[in-house]
Amino acid sequence: MASHISSPAGLRIMHLCDDMERVAGTELTHITAAVRESLEPPKLAIVGRVKAGKSTLVNALIGAKVAPTNDAECTRIVTWYRYGMPDSAELVLRDGTVRPVQFAGALPEDLGVPLDSVSHAVVYLQAAALQDYTLIDTPGLSTTTRENDEATRRAILGGEAARQADAIIYVFKKIEKADDISFMTAFREASGGSADAAEAIGVLSNADRFGAGAWGPRDPISVAAETADQIGTEHAAHVSAVIPIAGRMGEAARTGEVRESDAAVLAGLAHLDDDDARDLEDGILDIPDMDAAAISRVVTMFRGYGLRHGRTIARDGAAALTAWLLERSGMAALEGALRSRYVGSHPHRSIANAVAALADAARTSPHRSALGELLNAARLDPALHVIRELEARERLAARFPDDELLVMLDTLMQQKTDRARLGLGRSASDHDVLVRARECLGDARGRAALAGSPELAEANRVMVRSYQLIADRYHDAANR
Repeated sequence: MASHISSPAGLRIMHLCDDMERVAGTELTHITAAVRESLEPPKLAIVGRVKAGKSTLVNALIGAKVAPTNDAECTRIVTWYRYGMPDSAELVLRDGTVRPVQFAGALPEDLGVPLDSVSHAVVYLQAAALQDYTLIDTPGLSTTTRENDEATRRAILGGEAARQADAIIYVFKKIEKADDISFMTAFREASGGSADAAEAIGVLSNADRFGAGAWGPRDPISVAAETADQIGTEHAAHVSAVIPIAGRMGEAARTGEVRESDAAVLAGLAHLDDDDARDLEDGILDIPDMDAAAISRVVTMFRGYGLRHGRTIARDGAAALTAWLLERSGMAALEGALRSRYVGSHPHRSIANAVAALADAARTSPHRSALGELLNAARLDPALHVIRELEARERLAARFPDDELLVMLDTLMQQKTDRARLGLGRSASDHDVLVRARECLGDARGRAALAGSPELAEANRVMVRSYQLIADRYHDAANR
């Protein structure tokens, strides 16, 4: 079960749905079913032209090599990667039938049914990232295999079902093409024109191969960043940002592929000048007294950019090399963008939207009085204070987009533990949490009294309540 569905706010909404169904019978089941589904993590679809690096990006985001990557067109069906245990997979056919399928780290080549009968596959993994979002890997657009192109358009733009993705990560290959922009325009139109640039983020793949490549006079990732900025500026109506990504480097970093022995071998090549290192990549240089198989593995893993620029970093070991790969690959920037755009506020926004949807249904119901009482009781529940946090943040952002209170509210909303919300480490005691919560509460109360605008005052009053709720949770434990 996704982390924010099992949060106090998510559980309160689930109980509210149950209570409303008991009062109204089957009258509201279509609404409550949609509300329950809306509490799931956001669904992010990875879309782009064939062989743009989509599956490599999926693996990097998940932190495991589960999506097939090779030189052929290997993503044949739309595949959802969701959090769940044990690791398993199933096929959802276009007629609605669900069939389990063998899964041993990857989907089998033979699915046991014709591909054109499959709507999508669902792979359940115990991957931490998938607690925050579901990833949808798609076949390439503008492919020679018409069925693959149509499967992607049907799944993401709609067809036999509603649009499945909440947002898309569009993977550009080198430069944008007309059909790239055409697809993003269609994505907006699939929601009746309500989707905006915030529902799409761009990725410029193979950033380590731009310009003259890894061995050229300019850093190719810097060249890629310039191209990404240009695409983002020219197509700001379609994407909120375009981030350059070196997918293979990111995959190696996120999947734990780099071993201490790899770092040691790469560091052992630090004495080579760039021309010799390039010869090594081309297979025309032998290094005496070094294991040829180990060198071959390292050259294959760090080909080009990593081989040229990672040799000195590798002297500090696998952890340092992995951190460098994560930063230079652009994965850290992409993950940060996903958190801020889609993950951070999604639990709060889904809770607020759920209450609004249930309230709309209650107003037109013959049972509106009893349903209204249930809704009022839910709104007063401390678990739904998250709605007030979201409302306060949005009002504050509209008026004071650079105010430091936004950072404080984001911390309260996005962090998953009370210790993190208060800026404390995991080893902090319950007493430390109580003391810090009371300090923050006092600070917020003082700011509220001196605030120079209604938005600032309300934001601080909401934070007073947030810190008070944390203090209440730890009062008894800290004083035992």
